[in-house]
Amino acid sequence: MNVQCAICVNVLREGNETFTTSALPCGHVFHSNCIVRWIDRSGSRQLGTCPKCRSIVKKQNILQLFLDLVPMENYQDEATINEQKKVVAFLRRQLSRETQINSELREQNFVLALNLESALKNSDALKEKLLIAERNTALMTKRSLELTTKSKELDDAKHEIEKLRRKITFMTRAWNRIVYGPLTDNEVRELLGELDTNDIALLLLSYQEDTEELSRCQG
Repeated sequence: MNVQCAICVNVLREGNETFTTSALPCGHVFHSNCIVRWIDRSGSRQLGTCPKCRSIVKKQNILQLFLDLVPMENYQDEATINEQKKVVAFLRRQLSRETQINSELREQNFVLALNLESALKNSDALKEKLLIAERNTALMTKRSLELTTKSKELDDAKHEIEKLRRKITFMTRAWNRIVYGPLTDNEVRELLGELDTNDIALLLLSYQEDTEELSRCQG
């Protein structure tokens, strides 16, 4: 609470000559100018009474005080100070904990950054390997198609060879029939069914050449 002068009813303040503070032997405190004027108005310039307790006061016994007064809003009792100390200690502990957490998070962030960099490098390497694998797959697909084509061509060639082999066998048999014995109607029909025009012409031409050669040999 504020301390006030009982004469002027103003708060005692320090730092202003108008409001310097003085105490009487009885212990009551007033503004210095206020108590001097009060004694002067009492009828004697050197002797008066205390405005509070009416005790006799000599002007020479007035004691000037030098007080270190602070505003009430800045005044704090011991309990408040202790509570604030607890709050400050709590905040310091919390700050220390937050600082430690922040340091740990920074370290984790650094490790994660290294892991990310390594993962990106691995990703680039895997992309390159994937590209090579795709190229190899495309090349293998092309080669597979080529092999399939070659295989089909080979199968066709085998089929054609087998067809020619059967034709040669049949023509040989037909030739033997023509040369060494007469053909029946069924054999003629079979011959015409199996051989095309070119084959028959070739067969007859060969027969004619052999006949002519045989005639020359007999002549």
